[in-house]
Amino acid sequence: METEETINVVLVDDHKLFRAGIAGLVNDFAGYTVKWEADNGKDFIQKISHQIKPDIVLLDIEMKVMGGFETAQWIRHHYPEIKILVLTAHKERYLIMKMIMADVAGIILKEAAALELLMALEAIEKFGGYFPKWVTNIIKSWPDVKLSDKEVKFLQLACTELPQKAFGSELGMTSRNVEAMRDSLFRKLEVVTRVGLVLYAIKNGIFTFEE
Repeated sequence: METEETINVVLVDDHKLFRAGIAGLVNDFAGYTVKWEADNGKDFIQKISHQIKPDIVLLDIEMKVMGGFETAQWIRHHYPEIKILVLTAHKERYLIMKMIMADVAGIILKEAAALELLMALEAIEKFGGYFPKWVTNIIKSWPDVKLSDKEVKFLQLACTELPQKAFGSELGMTSRNVEAMRDSLFRKLEVVTRVGLVLYAIKNGIFTFEE
C-alpha cells in the first residue's frame, strides 16, 4: 500500500525484459514504486507531461533513438529536481565521466545485486548521490600530465563547436600536425574520442562555460 512517503520511480531502458526485472525489484522495495516506463529518452520526453513526475529516473546509457547522456541533459534542463540513477553494463571511463558531467546522482552496474540497487536509491534520497568505489576510482585515476601551451589550446578548441580542420589556423599548425597532436593527447590522457578530451578539459579547469 502506497503512503505519502512513497518514492516514484521511472525506468528508461530499451530492453523490455530487463525493465520488467528491475520494476519487479523496485516495487518490492518498501517505499518505492515504478510508476511508468519508457523505451528511450524520446519516449520519456513524450510521456512525462502526461504521467506522474518521478522522484528518481533509472536511466540506461546506450539506447536507440535518444541515449542516456542526451536524456540526462534534457532532464537537468527541464526538471532539475528529478534525480537520475544510471544503470549501465559499461565501465568505460569516457562514458562514465560523460554521465557524471551530465550531473547524474548515481551510477551502478546492471549486474549489481538487488541490495546495491536499494542502497543506491536510499543514498540518493538521503544523501543526494551514490557512486560506488569503481566509479570513484575512475574519477581519481584520470591522468595528471604536463601539457604544453599548444596542447592546452587544442583542448580548449576541442570544447568548442569548431571542426578539427579549423584548429590549424588557430594553432598555427598544419592539418597533419594537428592530427599528430590529437593522437598524442589521446595517448597522454588515455582517451579515444574528442568527448574524452572535452571531459578532461572541463574536469581540470582548462575549459569552463562561464565566459
